[in-house]
Amino acid sequence: MKHIGVLIPDTNTIVEQELIKMITEDMSILTKVSFHFSRIKTNTNYAKDGVTFLREVYNKKEEAFKLLKFIPLEVIGFFCTSAIILQKVDNKIVPETINNIPCIEPLYSLMTACKIIKPKKVLLLSPYNQKMASFLENSFKEKNIPIYRNIFLNLNIDIDKYDLEQTKKQIITNLESNTDLIVISCTNFRTLEIISFFESKFGIPVISSNQSLFWAICKKVNIKCDKLKKYGTIFKF
Repeated sequence: MKHIGVLIPDTNTIVEQELIKMITEDMSILTKVSFHFSRIKTNTNYAKDGVTFLREVYNKKEEAFKLLKFIPLEVIGFFCTSAIILQKVDNKIVPETINNIPCIEPLYSLMTACKIIKPKKVLLLSPYNQKMASFLENSFKEKNIPIYRNIFLNLNIDIDKYDLEQTKKQIITNLESNTDLIVISCTNFRTLEIISFFESKFGIPVISSNQSLFWAICKKVNIKCDKLKKYGTIFKF
């Protein structure tokens, strides 16, 4: 049995439910790995001071890890994309380990998934404000990932409650011909239903923070997840 640590900001309500949906699509995964969750405790209100909140999330991840220190973890998933983006903006190095245990974060998993799919025309969507969305877009362009449209929803509160139909509408309205990948960033933003909708109806691959990070974790511990194709083309790889 392989043990996986999952670090989540204390305000996040989406990660667990999306991981459960993916895991229960192939229950055999639970015969090979176990997931151990720990919350990152914060003191800052995200809606009032998002930057301070995100820095706090990143800086307190080791405290959350300590609650899992007696578990022989093989890999850790850090589930907060925007906290990683902000570290990059601050020109800080993002370590690849916590206490010598490999730690995978969603910006890395999004980039890795993009490189595998090799898109030529990418639509990017996030709930971020314009500044954070621009930083995200630049991160992709630095890796030669061609973003043609960057949709930012500028949501400060209730990100997890944003209507799925509105998300679909935003994407469809901005979708251009020959789009060959949709990227949705943010671990606290509902995406699994979006993925299955666009891949089945439009035939366009979709990658998201939670989905790609779960995929990257499974790859790291050599767990096959090809039965999860319902939740994205990336699970074929």
